[in-house]
Amino acid sequence: MTPNKASRRSALKLLLTGSVVSLATGCAALESLPRPSGGSTDGSELALKVSRELRSHPYTSQLSLTVSSDGDEVVIKGVVPSRADMENVDIVANQVEGVRHAVIDVFIRK
Repeated sequence: MTPNKASRRSALKLLLTGSVVSLATGCAALESLPRPSGGSTDGSELALKVSRELRSHPYTSQLSLTVSSDGDEVVIKGVVPSRADMENVDIVANQVEGVRHAVIDVFIRK
């Protein structure tokens, strides 16, 4: 093997090793981030309860939504992939104890 080929192989090995280390570090960093599902809330207890329920339900856990509340009414905003997802959000939110009415202000992504 010529010195030039050996140098290229060494450089390629270093590059690949660095890429694998960077990839592993990046994956670990992403896993430590909070899940986007459930989105954010206005901080009220009812909004937090609804947000937790949306994050834990299998049909709504991957949706990114914001939840706010005014008394016993919650407002949920966001963008969902389908009408079925919008209906699932409505069902889950209205099953939370303390919710009298849920306003579902979501758009369906086309």
